[in-house]
Amino acid sequence: MNARIRILSLALLLAGTAHAQHEFDVVVDTDQSIGGFTNVAGVTCGPWIPHVGGLDLSADYKWMGVPSVRIHDCQGWGDVHKIFPNPSADPYLASSYDFRDADRLVDSICRNGMKALYRVGHSFDVGQTAPPDFDKYAVIVEHIARHYTQGWANGYRYGAQIEWEIWNEANLRSQWTLGATSFYTFYGKLARAIRSVDPTAKVGTCGLAVNWPGDYQEGLIRHCAQNSVPLDFFSWHYYGSAPHDYTRHGHWVRSLLDRHGLPSSKVYLSEWNIALPGTDARLGTVSGAAYSLSAVLFMQDGGVDLAHHYRGDICDSQCGGLFYLNGTQTSPTPRANAFHLFSRLLTQSPVRLHATGSDRSGFAVAAGRSQDGSVHQVLISDFWSEGAERRLRFRELPRRTRTLEVFDLTSNGIVLSSSTTIPAGQKIEHPLPRKAPWVQLIKLTDR
Repeated sequence: MNARIRILSLALLLAGTAHAQHEFDVVVDTDQSIGGFTNVAGVTCGPWIPHVGGLDLSADYKWMGVPSVRIHDCQGWGDVHKIFPNPSADPYLASSYDFRDADRLVDSICRNGMKALYRVGHSFDVGQTAPPDFDKYAVIVEHIARHYTQGWANGYRYGAQIEWEIWNEANLRSQWTLGATSFYTFYGKLARAIRSVDPTAKVGTCGLAVNWPGDYQEGLIRHCAQNSVPLDFFSWHYYGSAPHDYTRHGHWVRSLLDRHGLPSSKVYLSEWNIALPGTDARLGTVSGAAYSLSAVLFMQDGGVDLAHHYRGDICDSQCGGLFYLNGTQTSPTPRANAFHLFSRLLTQSPVRLHATGSDRSGFAVAAGRSQDGSVHQVLISDFWSEGAERRLRFRELPRRTRTLEVFDLTSNGIVLSSSTTIPAGQKIEHPLPRKAPWVQLIKLTDR
């Protein structure tokens, strides 16, 4: 629908008799604040990209509002065996460590104001299943923590900007072959080693693959609770679920933590996407963007404290990342544009408002206003609905002249589809698209 037709449609709605509210309408209660938003839109890898000549995506990550970057599968940068290449070396000597590559990656995250979720261990395809000497490995990890938080070996003092995720997918035999009990012991040694460097350091584990209810998760949480092992967050992975399922699984983890007396431990979804890179054509489409944004909007209702989309960097032939690369120039994929719209919602209208209309099939709604009430925004993502007729309605808006702008996410970018002046006191109803997938940001600004 072009802008002229859209503006005419809105004008006809405004001029006509008010319609009765439909059961599928999106209704924003502008006088009901329900707190703030949670920026769960972290990513994996970047902004420094080693495998394309050291490309720096710092400006792109700021544009997306990335709060945290998980260091994992980043061409091995940050892997313990790359930093400590000789397993026979003395772990107490600075000369035994090679921090050069990892420093460039960690520094690119932290100096740009983001947090780093540093996965302690190795990338998925390395094939190293468990360290042969847990105690020596703990000493190595302790000195890596000293390097990045205490300045050891010409290092940094990033402190609370770095959180430590110990290991990756330990419930897969390809990543850990020694059984659950041995991993619980291993985790405790490393968590305490990091805490010996900084008692306030945030440590957690371990990116469990496919977070279905099972004994492994509860066994690990129980072990930490019963043995006073630090567990500031519990992390898990999931791909290809319905957008609302991440929140459902997150609430299940939350219930486990609470049941075992760990109410302050966070829930981290440290890998997720509509599908694994290279396995789903929707990754580079508006459908993939609507999926990702619907999931993020559903997470606003709890269950997940932080998520890391896999991945954040380059959308290559497998299109796992969020940016296309043409020579040395980058451009956003539809998923990156969706995360940018989420960032605009959070930064321009941080006071979250009560809104109805979301369902659990992929139709997600979030609304907010600015601190002074001069801007109201509604972000809607429809991944998969049955085409019901819907309108956006606002309740309890003060009588003021306003501008209503509608931004549509398309395969070519974010488009301002319409801009309309709304007279003071005029009822506002905006017709929503019926054919999924689609994403819209509706912005109402006082004039």
